Amino acid sequence: MVSFSKRRSGLFKKAAELAILCGAEIAAVVFSPAGKPFSFGHPSVEAIADRLLAEDAAGGPPSRTQRRRRAGISRPAGCSCLTRKCAGTSTLR
Repeated sequence: MVSFSKRRSGLFKKAAELAILCGAEIAAVVFSPAGKPFSFGHPSVEAIADRLLAEDAAGGPPSRTQRRRRAGISRPAGCSCLTRKCAGTSTLR
């Protein structure tokens, strides 16, 4: 049991590093030899599981627009692309 606990701790530590350093959303569920479940999730196991199940039900991952709406990110009305906006302006001398 000591070996399992050490390896579980190491796995969860690596998962936390991946989430923090790479900005990944991650969930890990491990069952001990006795059948007891242990989990780690960033931001949470529930959030990752809900996202996975929603993607499966919808037939694939959400589009960029759907991810932005879910996160509460939207463009203000009348906002145009920066390159189009800058293309019509003159340069300063």
